[in-house]
Amino acid sequence: MFKTDWLHYRNFFVKGSALFITGNVQKHKFIPNRKEFVIEEVMLLNEAKNNVLQKLTIHVDLSSLDVATGKDLSETLKKHVGETPVHLLVTDLEAGHRVELKSATVKVNVCRELMRQLYQCGVKVTVND
Repeated sequence: MFKTDWLHYRNFFVKGSALFITGNVQKHKFIPNRKEFVIEEVMLLNEAKNNVLQKLTIHVDLSSLDVATGKDLSETLKKHVGETPVHLLVTDLEAGHRVELKSATVKVNVCRELMRQLYQCGVKVTVND
C-alpha cells in the first residue's frame, strides 16, 4: 500500500475489523513485468453488505414446490426482515420455462442463519444475479 493509500484508509485497519476492499490489478507504475493491486474503496464489511447486496434470488424447481415448501420459505423470510429485496425464480424443467417473481413487500436481512435455513428448505439461493 502506497503512502497516499495508507493516509486515506488507515483508520479502517484496526485489529479485528472485518473489511471489504475493492480494487483492481494493473501493471506496476515503476517496475516492469510486475503487477500491483490498486485500492479503489475500503469499507467495513457490515456496511458493504448493505451497499453491495441488490437482491436475493431464491431458485425453485416447480416439481419440488408444494404447500409445505412454500410455508417453510414464507416463515423463514418473515424471521429475517431487512432491506434486501427478494425474488423467486420458478423453473419448470420439463417444459423449459422459468418465471422470475419480485416480492413487492418482502425484504430480508441477508445473514448466515437465513442462508442456512433457505438451504434446509432445499432451494438454491443467489445474490445480485
